[in-house]
Amino acid sequence: MPKIVDPDDRRADLAAAAARLIATVGLDNVRLKDVAAEAGWTTGALTHYFPDKRSLLVMAMTTSLDQLQGRKETAVGADGDEFRWLLEQALPLDEERIRHWRVTLTLIVQSWSDPELNEIKLKAFRRWRRRIVTLLAEGQKSGRFLPDLDPEETADETIAVVDGVATLAVFDPDRWPAERQLAFLDRHLARISC
Repeated sequence: MPKIVDPDDRRADLAAAAARLIATVGLDNVRLKDVAAEAGWTTGALTHYFPDKRSLLVMAMTTSLDQLQGRKETAVGADGDEFRWLLEQALPLDEERIRHWRVTLTLIVQSWSDPELNEIKLKAFRRWRRRIVTLLAEGQKSGRFLPDLDPEETADETIAVVDGVATLAVFDPDRWPAERQLAFLDRHLARISC
C-alpha cells in the first residue's frame, strides 16, 4: 500500500530545508536539487510542490516568519513577563533564531523587487508591531510603563532596538553574544518602565 503523504507537511519540510540552506550557503547558492537532498526528497518530489525556486522562497519566508511568530505567541517565559519575553524571542539568541534572522535578512532584500514577498514581510511586521503597541498600552494601564509614553512611538523605538541588536548580532556574533543582547534589551525596558 502506498505511503500517504500530507502535502502541507511535505511543503513545510521542504521550506525548512530551504531556510537551512539559505542561512548557511546564501540565497544565490541554493539550488532546488540541494533543497531536495537536504529534506531527504528527490528533486522530482520537490518540483511537484514547488515548480520553481521563487515559489519555494515564498514558502521559506512565510514559514520562517510564521515559526517565529508562533514561538512568540505560544508560551510566556517563566517569570510571566510577556512583553520582555516577546521581545526576547525576536533576538538571535540560539541557532533557530539565528537561522531565522539570516533567512529574513536575505529575503528582505529579495522583497524589494518582489511585491508578493514584500506583502508577506509587511503583514508579518505589522502583526508584530500591533502586538507590541497593545502590550505597551496594557502596561501603561497597569502602571508598568511610564504614563506619558506614546505606545505607537514607543513600539517603533522598541522595534528599532530589537531589530538593530538582532542585525548586529547576526553580523558580528562575537561582539554580540546572548548576554549583551539581553542587556541592551533590559536597558531599553528600564528606560520605559515605571
